[in-house]
Amino acid sequence: MMGWDLVKQRGFRHFFLADVISGFGVGLTTVGANWFMLQQTHANKLVGLYLTLNVLAGFLMSPIAGRLTDRFFTQVGYFDQLLGKAPTVGWRLGILQTDWL
Repeated sequence: MMGWDLVKQRGFRHFFLADVISGFGVGLTTVGANWFMLQQTHANKLVGLYLTLNVLAGFLMSPIAGRLTDRFFTQVGYFDQLLGKAPTVGWRLGILQTDWL
């Protein structure tokens, strides 16, 4: 039972709890952003585009972030992944101000 040995470690329990809380926050943010976009634009197409870009940003950044994490420090790699998503988030927020679609 190697898995239970890991759960006995205090640091892992803290990391796991933080990851659960973070995942819950990401879910709330996603729902809130989609809801906001739908209320502001009344366009299902933009909500779909937002979700597509959000998923693609995660898929595209994952291999890059993994390589950076393996090559450099773990904390720096995670921070780079967040920074890599920032341009797409900025673009997604900017699209609300235009009549692009």
